[in-house]
Order: sequence, then structure tokens, then C-alpha cells
Amino acid sequence: MVKRLGNTAIAIALGILLSGAVANAEEIKTMTTTASLNIRNGAGIQYNVLGSYKENTNVEVISIENGWVRVSFNGNVAYCSADYLENTATKEVQAEPEIMLESTTYVNVRRGPDLSHEKLGMLSPRDKVKLIASEGVWNKVEYNGQEGYVSNSYVVLTNSDESNNKFYHYSKELSFTLDDFISGQAAKFNYSSKGGEINQETLNTYLNPDLILDRGNPYQFLRINKFRDNINTDKLNAYLNSLKHDTFHGKGQAFIDAAREYNIDTLYLVAHTILETGYGKSELARGVDYELPEGKSQEKSTVRVHNLFGIGAYDHDPVGEGAATAYGNGWTSIELAIKGGARWISENYIHSTKLGQNQYTLYMMRWNTNNYINPTRNAIWHQYATDVAWTDSVASLMKDLSYIYENAVLELEIPVFRKK
Repeated sequence: MVKRLGNTAIAIALGILLSGAVANAEEIKTMTTTASLNIRNGAGIQYNVLGSYKENTNVEVISIENGWVRVSFNGNVAYCSADYLENTATKEVQAEPEIMLESTTYVNVRRGPDLSHEKLGMLSPRDKVKLIASEGVWNKVEYNGQEGYVSNSYVVLTNSDESNNKFYHYSKELSFTLDDFISGQAAKFNYSSKGGEINQETLNTYLNPDLILDRGNPYQFLRINKFRDNINTDKLNAYLNSLKHDTFHGKGQAFIDAAREYNIDTLYLVAHTILETGYGKSELARGVDYELPEGKSQEKSTVRVHNLFGIGAYDHDPVGEGAATAYGNGWTSIELAIKGGARWISENYIHSTKLGQNQYTLYMMRWNTNNYINPTRNAIWHQYATDVAWTDSVASLMKDLSYIYENAVLELEIPVFRKK
């Protein structure tokens, strides 16, 4: 890559040369190339190239005229452009510029370029580290006086991230080990018997906070038990209007109002709704004509109802049961279904105290760490989903939609399991 003169002092010193004056070789003696530089048999680009100098090569100068330097090359007189030479006598020695990387999320720093290596520490969003070298999908960086590695999926060159959201990281120490918790989950829900696919190793992938952070998505640890008013309604509606199905077109304010009323995070509510309804595609989301009970005085025999979270949609008849639940709760419009779903989740999970402690992060909603005591107790049964990847799925949508927030304060509560 050709680099033009960037140092002001050097540019001024060479200004005379570039203006056409003739310099005395006795005064300059040598100059240094600032880039790879062609050597020609005449003072102009129309002349043949005889060879080239590498960057940082010292060149014996005979004279300089009209922007061209006369030099001796292989015993013959030759010429090269003065644009890419600087006076060695006045050259300032400058350190190589440091390349800094900035983390876009919470990400682990490891001793080697692989997930099997020991964790040195963790970068918080917007932390900066010096890049030493890139090795495939990993970056070797300088971290607390040591060399460590971070995945290149979760770092960017400094200043290339335009997000203004601020993350705060809190740790929540647990009284049980990760191994015990995994064993308790497996024993309670018998994951290991399901075709051998969901074994304890797989559970570790989705339960281990370190591995979750290695995947670069901390939003499943976001405290969603508060309403954040930093939502850009126009951006939210633009996203909803971009969906193929028009179920949620123009419903941004309905999500914001429901989140505010039940004191939950709007971004979570939107992402959860989108996932549950298949981006607004599901039959219960688009609307089911529910047959009204006989014997009532009414003009119509059916009423259209909506159920966005599959509440009461039991497996033997999910559409019929889900529609009955929607009718019983009066969810006869998308707006009422959004509000009703927000209320139900708030009361039964996020702000619920029915089991002693509420479940106010996606991680808690799925795995119920707050109510786990030991594998022989039944306290962990209260879990929102059965899919082991549910938290990853909702959190990924939240991460994709995080641009909708503007200057939001996002608090993460990351569980810390007791050491063995």
C-alpha cells in the first residue's frame, strides 16, 4: 500500500523539493523511502521501470528537481519520485501504531485459540485490548499484561461500534455447583433418555455461563424486570413493518405500553413474542375464529381471538385450547393479546413470588436457578420452556434488535456457581 507523507514537519521540510527547487546532494546525502518505490530511467512516469526500492530503504541522492530525485542505481543514473522519500536527517522515529480491538459484548479471554483453554478473564462491552496477531477466527491480544485470545466474532476495531447502550455486569453467587445443577436438571426432566441427544454434555453447553458468553450473547442474563424508556418507537415499528406477515405491523406502541404497565423490558417482550409466533406466522397469532358457547344472546356465532405466547395451548389440541384461553381472557385484538401476554408472564415469572423468588432473566425463566435447592426437591419444575436452546433463541433476537434502544442502561446478572 502506498503511503503519502503524513508528518507535518517532514512535509514542510520537503516542500521546497516538491516545488521544483534544486537541492544540493552534499546537504541531503541520503533519503529514506516511505513506501515501495519504482526506479525509472527518466524523470517521469512515462519512462521505463528499472527496478524498485522497498519501504524504509536508504537512498543515496544525487540531486532533486521538479519532484524527481536523481539517484545512482546499479552504477547508473536513475530517477524516482520525491513524493515517497523523506530526509533521513530529519526523519522522526515513530512507534508502530497500536491496533486496538473493542468488545461488542461480554466475551471470555482464554489462554489459547480454543474453547478448551483456561479462561483468563472476561471483557465487558466496549472494553479495549491491543491486538497482537490474528490467528484464524481468534485474535491474540494483550490482556492484563498477558497474552490471551478472544473470538473475532465479538470484537471490532476501535470506534467501529456505534451502539450507545451501556452495560453493567453483576454477579450472583449460587450455593451449588454447576455439575450438581446439571445433574439435577437431567434427573428432574430425564433429558438423557430422549434419544441420547440431550445428555449432560449438551446441557452443559446451554447451562454453563462461560460457554454462553463464549457464544457472544449476554442478553439471556439481562434483567428484564424493569421497563426501559429508551426505545425508539419509529425504529421498532420499522422492524415490525418489515416482517413478512402483517400481524405486528404498526404495533410498536402496543408493545411499549404493555411493557411499561407490567414493568418488564420492551426488547425482551418483542423478541419473545416474535419467537413464539414464528415472526407473526402462527395461527393463534394471526387469529382464530372461536365458536361462542350456545345459549348466549349474541349477534355472531364466533369471535376472533389471538394468543401470542401459546398460553394454555396444550399439546392434545394447541389451537383449540389456546383459542379458548384467549377467549377467556378477552384477547380479541393483537393489542389486547400483547397486553394480556405481558401481564401473564409478569405475574407468573418475571415478578412472580409464588415459589419464593421471581425469575427475572431469560436464564432464570428457562432453568430456574432461583428456586433450585438440590436434585431431590421439586423446586426447579417451574420453567417457561422445554427447548434447551430457548434462551439462546430469544437472546439472539434481543441482540439483533438492540439498536432499537438509544443510550439504554442494560444490567446483566450472571450466575456464578460454587466451586467444587
